[in-house]
Amino acid sequence: GGETPDRLPPAAEDVLTALAWPGQRRVRTPPEAWLTTLLDPPRPGPADPEVAIRLARLAARARVWV
Repeated sequence: GGETPDRLPPAAEDVLTALAWPGQRRVRTPPEAWLTTLLDPPRPGPADPEVAIRLARLAARARVWV
């Protein structure tokens, strides 16, 4: 229920910046946004059909726990 800040506090940024990425081949240096915020940039448009299928499966599984 809390607000997500536009930018993380410096201590949180320090923790994320200190993370090691051993064996990572696709991203050698993470983009700045990965280290400074929890907010994702908007990506308007429909979701990929596979994502919708997987979300429906997760929603069905979650109903068991309610």
